Amino acid sequence: EAERLSEELHALHDDLTAFDEEDPSASAREQKRAEASLHLEGLIREDYEAQEVKKLIEKIRNGLGHWLTFVTEPDVDSTNNRAERALREQVVLRKMFRTLRSAEGVQIHETITTMLATWKRRGLDPPEQLQSILGGQELRLG
Repeated sequence: EAERLSEELHALHDDLTAFDEEDPSASAREQKRAEASLHLEGLIREDYEAQEVKKLIEKIRNGLGHWLTFVTEPDVDSTNNRAERALREQVVLRKMFRTLRSAEGVQIHETITTMLATWKRRGLDPPEQLQSILGGQELRLG
């Protein structure tokens, strides 16, 4: 059942990414997302026996409103590979230097680096953006 589910999910993803490459209209995107949602809902309503498959189905169920965002939002990737690559350097540095020992420190680090990467990807000036968040306080780097 895991193999069949995998094939179904891959086929759905392939169909949706091919559709996205055609640069469809907003209404066509909405229609396609609705159809894909129905397909996912059908998959999660089936009965599964394997625990691993049940866990995956639960993840799909929990994120049902979010999995297909890329269909209606052209700027969103169908995978989070871009986000994973953007954070990779920070994760390696954190592990190498072991400077973040508390959960709070890790969360602060992840939040700041995510914001910096997002601003950079959007072509914004990170120090300027950070300064605007700090309420216009002068930002001293270095």
